Amino acid sequence: MKKTSFVLAAIAAVVMIFVSSCKEPEDVFELTAPTLSVDNTTLNIDEYTDDVALTFTWTDAAEGRTDVALQTMLMIAKGDDTGFSSCTDLMVEGLSKALTFNELRDAAAAVKADLNQGEKLLAKVLVSAEGKTVYSNVVEFYAIKSVEGYENLYPIGAMAWGWDPTQAEQMHTDDGVVYTWTGMINAGQDFKFLCNNDGENWIPSYNRDAEAAEYWTLYKKTEDWQPDTQFKVDRTGQYTITLNIKDLTISCEPNSEGFGKLYPIGAMTWGWNLEDAEEMETIDGITYTWTGEITAGLDFKFECQKTAWQPSYNRDENAENYWTAYYKTFDWQPDTQWRVETTGVYTLTINTQTLLVSAEPQFDPADWETIYPIGAMEWGWDPTKAEAMTTTNGQVYTWTGLISGGADFKFLCNNDGEHWIPSYNRDENAADYWVAYKKTEDWQPDTQWKVEETATYNVTLDIVNLTLAVEKVVERPMLYPIGAMAWGWNLEEAQPMTSYDDVNFHWAGAIAADNDFKFMCSNKEWIPSYNRDENAADYWTLIYRDQSWMPDTQFKVQEAGDYIIDINTEALSISCVRDHTAEFPLIYPIGAMAWGWNLDQAEHMYTQDGETYTWTGEVKANNDFKFMCSNTEWIPSYNRDANAEDEWTAFYKDQDWQPDTQFKVSEAGIYTLTLNVKTLKVTAEKIAEVR
Repeated sequence: MKKTSFVLAAIAAVVMIFVSSCKEPEDVFELTAPTLSVDNTTLNIDEYTDDVALTFTWTDAAEGRTDVALQTMLMIAKGDDTGFSSCTDLMVEGLSKALTFNELRDAAAAVKADLNQGEKLLAKVLVSAEGKTVYSNVVEFYAIKSVEGYENLYPIGAMAWGWDPTQAEQMHTDDGVVYTWTGMINAGQDFKFLCNNDGENWIPSYNRDAEAAEYWTLYKKTEDWQPDTQFKVDRTGQYTITLNIKDLTISCEPNSEGFGKLYPIGAMTWGWNLEDAEEMETIDGITYTWTGEITAGLDFKFECQKTAWQPSYNRDENAENYWTAYYKTFDWQPDTQWRVETTGVYTLTINTQTLLVSAEPQFDPADWETIYPIGAMEWGWDPTKAEAMTTTNGQVYTWTGLISGGADFKFLCNNDGEHWIPSYNRDENAADYWVAYKKTEDWQPDTQWKVEETATYNVTLDIVNLTLAVEKVVERPMLYPIGAMAWGWNLEEAQPMTSYDDVNFHWAGAIAADNDFKFMCSNKEWIPSYNRDENAADYWTLIYRDQSWMPDTQFKVQEAGDYIIDINTEALSISCVRDHTAEFPLIYPIGAMAWGWNLDQAEHMYTQDGETYTWTGEVKANNDFKFMCSNTEWIPSYNRDANAEDEWTAFYKDQDWQPDTQFKVSEAGIYTLTLNVKTLKVTAEKIAEVR
């Protein structure tokens, strides 16, 4: 029995070896880098159409394998972006892709290539399958948009420049076929469209076709004997005119019901919040007026609608008269604005035909009172040393300073030390303690106010409503980085760190290599401070130093550069990381922030990788905001994608015609905003209330 079992086992082994030797080898799949070519390397674009501009073809990366699902992507980048870091990509099928002129325009816009000036572009193909990826060779091609064949069109007649073609604004076109213009048109006055503005040649022109059944139909007048029929509108207002010189169609659409509308914006109480802007008044659609408070030193202009930033009336920086406007219709035109020197109530007037603006003050600062707090202040009852309160309108006066607890105080109207009347005193007959009255006679009571606790207070006196507000200034903890920063050990010049909860502090800036630094709790005293805890295992650990005998151990970095520092004073933790923001394009949040829509004052976001950008600060409730790619231009930007299911999805807006949809939060607060420019996801995390 044992011998039989041995023979059977040997036979089984031989069979297994034979079967194993007959098994087919495992199928190994490989991709071969495709060879890419393009049929047109120099494109002179007359107009954007759905006609084919050029065709890319490439070899089969799978070498005929039909059982493998390939994913192919055509990538296009600017000529100087050899690493394709900011390319546009198109998912394609098969072994070729034809791009139309319209698709080429969109691809060029996505990579910020200016086809008006001409650009060298690069293309390559990425092929992937079963976890493997290969790239083709890179091909180059050049594209430029030719505008030499486009007609120049000028609306003339019922516009602000009347029948002076040398002053006429040129209509805008992207393709030499469709032309647009937006502006004021006067009712009952004829207008047509000239093909030049030299003031001598009035033919050719585009006129109204009197023979057409539809009033708004064009014909091209090329001979003197042809009729000079023209168009007109029934009501003065702002219109957008669109001509199609191929189809000979015209539309003339009013921008609003009746007259055009204007909204002052900027230095008004609503700042740059278009939704809250007040409408100006007009009785003829030409002269517009508004009366309200304007803040000195802040810019303002006039917007034509509440849903877009163009058109607008801006200051004409080339005019001799400062108070001259011009009609701004394009992003590239200067955004110059006006200012007033003194805060107060003004009547603004703008004439949309003469383009003259006026700002008439409804006050005289010379008539405003000068008021001095006296008594419980550090100068006591010596009015010659008293500080004057500040005012921006002659009604509300403010002052901040130390008030001694239990001591009386009031407000004098002069500080010569001789005249103690008039003054503002406490009205002892009022139910509210903080009510004032103006004492003008000696026999009137000299009742005064007092506070219980010695402290710094914000004092606000309203001499019209006779109210007084005295609010204690809450001393909040501060931290000042010092040492290896730009101000060195000059404590008085140290920049404060930012904090929204008195516990977490933030600062970003340059730090010198191998220079000590620490964090002071005051910019006047050297103790207390936050230093490095030399006994901690982690180098980046804080210790609170409040005694001079405690070790003054400090931090340093080995490599000079920009850094971001975050401190938590409760956990005694500190983070100090290298800031790489300057290495990438800057992005600026704008709208619901403290600077409103004032682009040149916007703070930039921070990024470590050029992909995820963050910013922390106050965001106002129910105010729109978006993210700008420049602090001087309004395009491109990252806006809310209204077509996405998630309302916190962005899209890259780089064309005027794209929607200007924006984000907003329903609750005011301190937020950390995050924008990922790759995934186009936005987050708004509330981290604190506004103090």
